Amino acid sequence: MPYDRYEALLEVYQAQSAVQIAQSQGAGEYAPDTFRKAQALLREAQDMEARKQDTHSIVSEAREASQMAEDARAIAARRRDEERLSSQQKESSADRQAREQALAEAQEAKARADAEHAEAESQRASAEQAQADAAQAQALASQREREASAAAAEAIEAKQAQSISAQRQSRAELLAQLNGILPTRDTPRGLLVTVPDSMVERSGLAQRLTRIAGILSSHPGLRLSVEGYTDDRGSDAEAQKHAQTVRELLVSAGLSSDAVTAAGLGKDRPIASNATLPGREQNRRVEIVISGQLIGDMALWDRAYSLGQ
Repeated sequence: MPYDRYEALLEVYQAQSAVQIAQSQGAGEYAPDTFRKAQALLREAQDMEARKQDTHSIVSEAREASQMAEDARAIAARRRDEERLSSQQKESSADRQAREQALAEAQEAKARADAEHAEAESQRASAEQAQADAAQAQALASQREREASAAAAEAIEAKQAQSISAQRQSRAELLAQLNGILPTRDTPRGLLVTVPDSMVERSGLAQRLTRIAGILSSHPGLRLSVEGYTDDRGSDAEAQKHAQTVRELLVSAGLSSDAVTAAGLGKDRPIASNATLPGREQNRRVEIVISGQLIGDMALWDRAYSLGQ
């Protein structure tokens, strides 16, 4: 498959993944207009791909669908959080009122018990009943406190879920930004930027890597592993040299040398057959694997998706 056609197909897959992620996050319910636009753009990109139309148009349409889907997901997340916060505030207010009521009832019961205790022996039964009422009120107050503790635990879980959501959003945004500079895929290892072997020795690569470094510099804590590969006719030394070249360009563009490593992996992990010239060209490459807590350790496509609409 020609590289431009492969890139277009990859963009369509990523757009489809973004739409399905938005749908799983409730975009259809909380951001229906934006979500429908993302679906329409995805269908148009898929149709264009099916009819083998211009790849630049397909890439543009698919990226717009991905961005629209991400917007819908972000809107849905915000509205869902607002809805949850409102519900929690209402529950907190009800709990407070219940505790105040229980305390008032307990105080009233105690005062009644004290007054009855001062009365004659004939009214002792009434005093004991009042004490029982006070105990029941205290039990109700304890139950309310346990419910409040449970609500606090749920809030912590919600915060953790929000942190994961923020990681996935950052991952999706970085994926879109980097893909606009060099072909980028989302993998379990991290975001994988591919530098074709034919670009390594060209002057234009430094400009692209400078743009990538500028984007990554605004996201501290990310780690980069630069890996050089070759076909079955190349050498490990050549793969190491190309990986080191890319690393030096990234470091010279402003990235910390401690955060960027380089390794020549030679013939390991071919992505195409070495029996053909196009296949060997694909295998001769440098891959930049980007990882870190900011983008989490789970790819956006954490389950299989159907290619059908």
